[in-house]
Amino acid sequence: MSYQSIEEIRKRCEAEGIEFWKAVQLEDCNERGASTEDSWNEMTRMWRIMCENVDAYEPDLVSRSGLVGKEGGRMEEYQKKGDTLCGDFIAKVMTVALKMGCNNACMKRIIAAPTAGACGVLPAVLILISKKMKCRRKRWWRQCM
Repeated sequence: MSYQSIEEIRKRCEAEGIEFWKAVQLEDCNERGASTEDSWNEMTRMWRIMCENVDAYEPDLVSRSGLVGKEGGRMEEYQKKGDTLCGDFIAKVMTVALKMGCNNACMKRIIAAPTAGACGVLPAVLILISKKMKCRRKRWWRQCM
Protein backbone atom coordinates (compact mmCIF):
# COMPACT_ATOMS: atom_id res chain seq x y z
CA MET A 1 0.00 0.00 0.00
CA SER A 2 1.21 3.45 -0.73
CA TYR A 3 -0.06 4.95 2.53
CA GLN A 4 2.83 5.94 4.75
CA SER A 5 0.86 6.29 8.00
CA ILE A 6 -2.48 5.77 9.69
CA GLU A 7 -2.76 9.54 9.73
CA GLU A 8 -2.74 9.59 5.92
CA ILE A 9 -5.62 7.14 5.84
CA ARG A 10 -7.52 9.13 8.47
CA LYS A 11 -7.14 12.34 6.45
CA ARG A 12 -8.43 10.62 3.32
CA CYS A 13 -11.41 9.30 5.24
CA GLU A 14 -12.24 12.79 6.49
CA ALA A 15 -11.73 14.43 3.11
CA GLU A 16 -13.79 11.89 1.18
CA GLY A 17 -16.32 11.01 3.88
CA ILE A 18 -15.47 7.31 3.74
CA GLU A 19 -14.76 4.66 6.35
CA PHE A 20 -11.25 3.40 7.15
CA TRP A 21 -11.71 0.02 5.45
CA LYS A 22 -12.96 1.71 2.29
CA ALA A 23 -9.89 3.97 2.08
CA VAL A 24 -7.68 0.87 2.31
CA GLN A 25 -9.73 -0.94 -0.32
CA LEU A 26 -9.69 1.99 -2.73
CA GLU A 27 -5.91 2.25 -2.43
CA ASP A 28 -5.60 -1.49 -3.07
CA CYS A 29 -7.77 -1.11 -6.19
CA ASN A 30 -5.68 1.81 -7.40
CA GLU A 31 -2.36 0.11 -6.70
CA ARG A 32 -3.24 -3.23 -8.29
CA GLY A 33 -5.62 -1.95 -10.96
CA ALA A 34 -8.31 -4.17 -9.48
CA SER A 35 -12.06 -3.75 -9.21
CA THR A 36 -13.61 -3.33 -5.76
CA GLU A 37 -15.01 -6.85 -6.12
CA ASP A 38 -11.57 -8.29 -6.93
CA SER A 39 -10.08 -6.37 -4.02
CA TRP A 40 -12.74 -7.68 -1.63
CA ASN A 41 -12.22 -11.24 -2.87
CA GLU A 42 -8.45 -10.97 -2.34
CA MET A 43 -8.90 -9.57 1.17
CA THR A 44 -11.32 -12.40 1.95
CA ARG A 45 -8.80 -14.95 0.63
CA MET A 46 -6.02 -13.50 2.78
CA TRP A 47 -8.32 -13.42 5.83
CA ARG A 48 -9.17 -17.10 5.32
CA ILE A 49 -5.47 -18.00 5.02
CA MET A 50 -4.63 -16.12 8.22
CA CYS A 51 -7.35 -17.96 10.14
CA GLU A 52 -6.33 -21.32 8.71
CA ASN A 53 -2.70 -20.70 9.60
CA VAL A 54 -3.49 -20.17 13.27
CA ASP A 55 -5.48 -23.41 13.33
CA ALA A 56 -2.59 -25.24 11.61
CA TYR A 57 -0.12 -24.55 14.43
CA GLU A 58 1.64 -27.67 15.75
CA PRO A 59 3.27 -27.08 19.16
CA ASP A 60 5.79 -29.89 18.74
CA LEU A 61 7.06 -28.78 15.33
CA VAL A 62 10.38 -26.90 15.31
CA SER A 63 12.27 -25.04 12.61
CA ARG A 64 15.18 -26.66 10.78
CA SER A 65 17.59 -24.72 12.99
CA GLY A 66 15.79 -26.00 16.08
CA LEU A 67 15.60 -22.46 17.45
CA VAL A 68 11.91 -21.71 16.83
CA GLY A 69 8.63 -23.57 16.96
CA LYS A 70 7.35 -24.23 20.45
CA GLU A 71 6.90 -20.62 21.60
CA GLY A 72 3.26 -20.41 20.51
CA GLY A 73 2.38 -23.45 22.62
CA ARG A 74 4.32 -22.17 25.61
CA MET A 75 2.61 -18.80 25.43
CA GLU A 76 -0.78 -20.49 25.15
CA GLU A 77 -0.08 -22.53 28.29
CA TYR A 78 0.90 -19.36 30.14
CA GLN A 79 -2.20 -17.50 28.89
CA LYS A 80 -4.54 -20.31 29.91
CA LYS A 81 -3.24 -20.20 33.51
CA GLY A 82 -4.98 -16.83 33.76
CA ASP A 83 -2.41 -14.89 35.76
CA THR A 84 -0.73 -13.02 32.93
CA LEU A 85 1.27 -9.85 33.29
CA CYS A 86 -0.57 -8.03 30.45
CA GLY A 87 -4.07 -9.40 30.87
CA ASP A 88 -5.94 -12.09 29.01
CA PHE A 89 -6.61 -10.30 25.71
CA ILE A 90 -3.01 -9.17 25.16
CA ALA A 91 -1.78 -12.64 26.17
CA LYS A 92 -4.09 -14.14 23.52
CA VAL A 93 -2.77 -11.68 20.92
CA MET A 94 0.79 -12.69 21.79
CA THR A 95 -0.16 -16.38 21.59
CA VAL A 96 -1.62 -16.04 18.09
CA ALA A 97 1.27 -13.86 16.91
CA LEU A 98 3.79 -16.42 18.14
CA LYS A 99 1.89 -19.29 16.53
CA MET A 100 1.97 -17.45 13.20
CA GLY A 101 5.68 -16.73 13.54
CA CYS A 102 6.42 -20.33 14.47
CA ASN A 103 4.45 -21.58 11.46
CA ASN A 104 6.50 -19.31 9.21
CA ALA A 105 9.79 -20.42 10.76
CA CYS A 106 8.76 -24.07 10.38
CA MET A 107 8.04 -23.47 6.69
CA LYS A 108 4.33 -24.07 6.93
CA ARG A 109 2.13 -21.68 4.96
CA ILE A 110 4.06 -18.43 5.10
CA ILE A 111 2.16 -15.24 5.85
CA ALA A 112 4.05 -11.98 5.58
CA ALA A 113 1.61 -9.53 7.15
CA PRO A 114 2.91 -6.87 7.32
CA THR A 115 6.40 -8.45 6.94
CA ALA A 116 7.82 -11.91 7.50
CA GLY A 117 9.54 -10.65 10.67
CA ALA A 118 6.26 -9.34 12.07
CA CYS A 119 4.06 -11.90 10.34
CA GLY A 120 1.87 -12.71 13.31
CA VAL A 121 1.07 -9.24 14.57
CA LEU A 122 -1.61 -8.12 12.12
CA PRO A 123 -3.37 -11.51 11.92
CA ALA A 124 -3.32 -11.86 15.72
CA VAL A 125 -4.91 -8.48 16.30
CA LEU A 126 -7.51 -8.84 13.53
CA ILE A 127 -8.50 -12.40 14.40
CA LEU A 128 -8.91 -11.69 18.10
CA ILE A 129 -10.75 -8.40 17.61
CA SER A 130 -13.19 -10.15 15.30
CA LYS A 131 -13.78 -12.86 17.92
CA LYS A 132 -14.03 -10.42 20.81
CA MET A 133 -16.57 -8.29 18.97
CA LYS A 134 -18.43 -11.37 17.67
CA CYS A 135 -18.25 -10.09 14.12
CA ARG A 136 -19.97 -11.94 11.35
CA ARG A 137 -17.43 -13.70 9.19
CA LYS A 138 -18.30 -12.30 5.78
CA ARG A 139 -18.53 -8.63 6.64
CA TRP A 140 -16.53 -8.25 9.80
CA TRP A 141 -14.46 -5.35 8.40
CA ARG A 142 -17.58 -3.29 7.85
CA GLN A 143 -19.22 -4.37 11.08
CA CYS A 144 -16.24 -3.96 13.39
CA MET A 145 -14.10 -1.14 12.04
